[in-house]
Amino acid sequence: MSPTKAQSILLRLLVLCCLMVIPASVQAGNGTQATFTVNTTTMLNDLHLGDNICADSNGQCGLFAAVQESNYDDDTDIINLPAGVFYIPSRLELVKPVRITGSGSAQTQTVINGFSAGTEPAFRIRANATIENLAIVGFNQAVVINSAESSKTLYLQGVRVENCGNELAEVGPAITNTCASCAIHISESSEIRNNHSDSCGAITNIGTLTISSSTVSANTSSVSYGGAICSSGVGNTLSINNSLIHSNSADNVDNGYGGALFLDDGTFTITSSEFFNNSSGKGGGAINLRGGTLSITLSKVYANLANYGGGLALSGDSAEIVNSLIMDNQAEGYGGGLYILKGASITNSSVINNTAGTAGGAVAISDEMLTITNSTVSGNKASVDGGGFYLSNTAVIRLANATLTDNTADFDLDDEILGMGGGFYTTGNSKVISRNSVIAGNKDLKAVPFEVVATDCYGKLESDGYNLLGYAGGFCTLSGNLQGMQYGTAGVLLDPKLGPLTLYADNTQYYHPLFWGPAVDAGNPAGCRDFTNVLLTSDQLQENPRPYAGGSATGYTPRCDLGAIESTIARRNLFLPLAIR
Repeated sequence: MSPTKAQSILLRLLVLCCLMVIPASVQAGNGTQATFTVNTTTMLNDLHLGDNICADSNGQCGLFAAVQESNYDDDTDIINLPAGVFYIPSRLELVKPVRITGSGSAQTQTVINGFSAGTEPAFRIRANATIENLAIVGFNQAVVINSAESSKTLYLQGVRVENCGNELAEVGPAITNTCASCAIHISESSEIRNNHSDSCGAITNIGTLTISSSTVSANTSSVSYGGAICSSGVGNTLSINNSLIHSNSADNVDNGYGGALFLDDGTFTITSSEFFNNSSGKGGGAINLRGGTLSITLSKVYANLANYGGGLALSGDSAEIVNSLIMDNQAEGYGGGLYILKGASITNSSVINNTAGTAGGAVAISDEMLTITNSTVSGNKASVDGGGFYLSNTAVIRLANATLTDNTADFDLDDEILGMGGGFYTTGNSKVISRNSVIAGNKDLKAVPFEVVATDCYGKLESDGYNLLGYAGGFCTLSGNLQGMQYGTAGVLLDPKLGPLTLYADNTQYYHPLFWGPAVDAGNPAGCRDFTNVLLTSDQLQENPRPYAGGSATGYTPRCDLGAIESTIARRNLFLPLAIR
């Protein structure tokens, strides 16, 4: 064997041996995709960039070295992180597609800490990326997508972002997306908590943001709007599903709009989620809709606090609330549950036990139109006028098969500021238009103990046929189609005979009409319809058909009941004498 050939064989053997002694955890995986398993918390640079081997000068694979090596590969590399705390001295720049996975669940075992990072963010996103099963703690910013990027997508899965923030408006909050064509998806029990900024306490978005099966809590905007999240910019979208948004605050008395969410110029969808214990110094304890469209479905907004619009302040293009609960919110001024400055609708929902320090315990509305269908409004209180509704200027509230009962005006009689209109109070050219609805059993405490003044109606009520008004006093102006109208007068109040307020399985709250009462089978004989002329085929619970025919006598055609709920007890006609039938 020649020396040259022997040397060649020896060289190959040495290379093979070197590869064998390099830990498999720091070698590239099969094919073009690389897998790097970090085995140290030190933050040294990769020794040989672009060789698909994660190794620093000590022969170990650190997080910095793994990210640097992945930035040389166009395929989606995988970086596995063990349990431990990783103190990074400057940002991790994700230039090529990558998936970074921490150890264990509950985002507690792998922690990326910003103690040594100064003003640098943890991650700057410049490629499609997934970050999962880890915590990002103590940075000025956790993740940033800058406006210079285009069409990038970031997935945060099972991630905890905590104690990140700053008071510099030009820097942005913990999670920042200023790229209109980029998207951030937060899911799999992620937690975004205890972050702060001068505005938009935890997240700002001008592109696409989705939050699913996660919690956003205890974030703070110290100077301006959006205690937790701001989503704005033409065409931006925000979708929240199956999540808890709570204990966030934007309490500045001059600019604190939206204790949890500040929304503008986009499309916003909330489904199967809960907003509670949020607060704002101006409008919208939970949500402030400045512009764009908002849809809330199968959700709860409760125990929030604001100057006005304790739960929601709505001045966007449109808002719809469906199969939801607005409860126990408080406004220091107007609109305990909702303050409305643009068109909105509430369907198959309950607005319960909200409080206004001035007027409109459930709703305060100015100049615009609110349509309430198959819904219950009850237990709301106003310190002054309109225990249920307060309408000003040219506002209109339309009721279709709604129940407005047990609301109270002037609930704090001791303050010597008198109020009126337990059910509703209208001013100027505003009015309530009602069809197939119950407005009864409301209270005006100003009258106690002298006389009943305006328990149910103060101002203009335009009937669209078939309503029950508990008391039509001298301060109530009735007009419109009075066919099928039932109402009480001074000394002879009309009791709608409703059962107790009932909590349904999905947290809906409603009153069941007693089958001997005047609300049963008292709706329009031609069928109860909403204000788009669509026949209502079920009631608020969406389980009882409208009208309910069970137990009716042979040959009898039932009519829908007045109010939000169909009585499903055997019809009264079954027991009445034939002469009365």
